[in-house]
Amino acid sequence: MSEPAEKLAEVIPAFYYDLISRVVPGGAVLFLYFLLRLEGSELAAKAITSGYTLLLGLGASYLIGLMLTPLGYLVGSPNWRLVAKTRKLPVMSPATLWEQIDRLERDKQEAQAAVLSKMAAEATLTESLTAGVILLFALALLTSTPSPLSQIALLLLTALCLLNAYFRKAVLVGRAHGIEQAHKTARQ
Repeated sequence: MSEPAEKLAEVIPAFYYDLISRVVPGGAVLFLYFLLRLEGSELAAKAITSGYTLLLGLGASYLIGLMLTPLGYLVGSPNWRLVAKTRKLPVMSPATLWEQIDRLERDKQEAQAAVLSKMAAEATLTESLTAGVILLFALALLTSTPSPLSQIALLLLTALCLLNAYFRKAVLVGRAHGIEQAHKTARQ
């Protein structure tokens, strides 16, 4: 591979991770915020489709996603132990996961490292989205009295986000454990 192609290959996973784990949950939370705050006709009237607005929206989505990441980590932290307990696997932490990904890259197992990185981005996405939905629910309760239907919808959305965050973490940890076991077997 040529040097520019190699440099591009190094940048794409980081960009992809940011896109999945930051822009998507930030954009979803931003959209839900406007959906909760504006009536459907107002939302349509305020929608601007210029490229500038799109770039501004992407930037805002990224920043919101970036700010949600630590809160998402707090939401998702119990899942590391819960997954280990329910799946009967050793407890893994974010640090051990990223050490494993780095080790796979050093051992020229880029495809497996890329899969785990993508799965980690998806887990971060679900945790950040869960944190965002919880924040929006709290904001709705503090600033107005949402209708009972809105409250039920937000509670269901929160529950679905929590379940999805657990599921993504379970799949990630299971896959990481499987890759680690295969890697140890291959070294023996």
